[in-house]
Amino acid sequence: MTRRVLFSFGVYMQKNFLRKQKELLEKEVCRIKEEIKMLKDYPDLGISNEDTSLELEEFNTNVSIKKELEETLEAVQEALSRIEKGTYGICQKCGNSIEEERLETLPYAAYCATCQLKSKRKIK
Repeated sequence: MTRRVLFSFGVYMQKNFLRKQKELLEKEVCRIKEEIKMLKDYPDLGISNEDTSLELEEFNTNVSIKKELEETLEAVQEALSRIEKGTYGICQKCGNSIEEERLETLPYAAYCATCQLKSKRKIK
């Protein structure tokens, strides 16, 4: 195969990968929005103290889950924005390519594995 044919095939594969990632991310947006809708926004106070306690516990759990879902939704929407801008797959910290395997596993990844590990080590 000539270099031109290999280059064209690579561009085709890249466009195909981006199309699949975009579809995956769009489905993820819908899924997360549905999950958020199903969570209670307020506690249903029960008749007894025990019921009230259980409802408040469920409410507190839902608040935590909702916050996590909203953060994930934001990350997914940012990934879709990067696809539109042509910067999807580029590490936002170092500017290198994000590993394709990482993007397949975590389609909304903003950092390459190396930068992600470095930032986790700093947090600890």
